[in-house]
Amino acid sequence: MKLSCACGIFIGFILAVALGGAVFYYFYLKDKPEIKAQGVEQIESKWEQTKESGDRVLEKIKVF
Repeated sequence: MKLSCACGIFIGFILAVALGGAVFYYFYLKDKPEIKAQGVEQIESKWEQTKESGDRVLEKIKVF
């Protein structure tokens, strides 16, 4: 019985976060493409940083 209650709480939390994200997108980002573009640029820059650090790690490992 305890497991099913914890599962329900966990699933409810996940659904609430997803619903909050959808509402945020619908009311805030839907009509503002410049904000979307900023978000995409930030994601791309973070991805480049992550990729570069991963490449550096792989280069260090190749030596060994």
